[in-house]
Amino acid sequence: GERCISSYTASMASRAPNPPERLSIMEFLSAYVDRDDGSWELDDGVPVMMSGGTIRHGRVSLNIAAVLHAELRGTGCEPFIFDTLVRTGERSLRLPDIGVYCDPRDLGGDGSERVLAYPSIVFEVLSPSTQRNDRGRKLIEYKQIEAVHTVVFVDAARRLMDVHTRAGPNEWHSTILPSGATLNLRNPE
Repeated sequence: GERCISSYTASMASRAPNPPERLSIMEFLSAYVDRDDGSWELDDGVPVMMSGGTIRHGRVSLNIAAVLHAELRGTGCEPFIFDTLVRTGERSLRLPDIGVYCDPRDLGGDGSERVLAYPSIVFEVLSPSTQRNDRGRKLIEYKQIEAVHTVVFVDAARRLMDVHTRAGPNEWHSTILPSGATLNLRNPE
């Protein structure tokens, strides 16, 4: 679809210098996934290098992943972490901090064991330099994935979660949960 979002300029990432053309997902995977210079996303065909997170960011991500790992055991669903790409468009791949997938089609369906197309839940741990893009462009992209039923933004500094839950094909509800609140991650359908 056509995008009405301004270009991505978050200071937490940098675009590849002068890409010759917009890359396909397969071109990106062969050229960028195994590079030693950092983690990369594909933003509408343009490779974007992601900077490393803080110790706090890592601790929050690890804690969420640990809880998900324990809670999902035996359910047929599995958590994934930052090095797993999520396909959000024809030429876009994102690196959410944590997520959950349950769909068996995601087990290497595109020839890559690093790309998911059918995640159920996506978590982004916010930082001052990424939250504008995470809550804007990425939220729109995640909501367009039919399998996604929950998108959670974790704001560790403010000790709250901004939870977006699918209520219908094109309807979403947003809830702010304070620290200590229980987050229900079951599919609402």
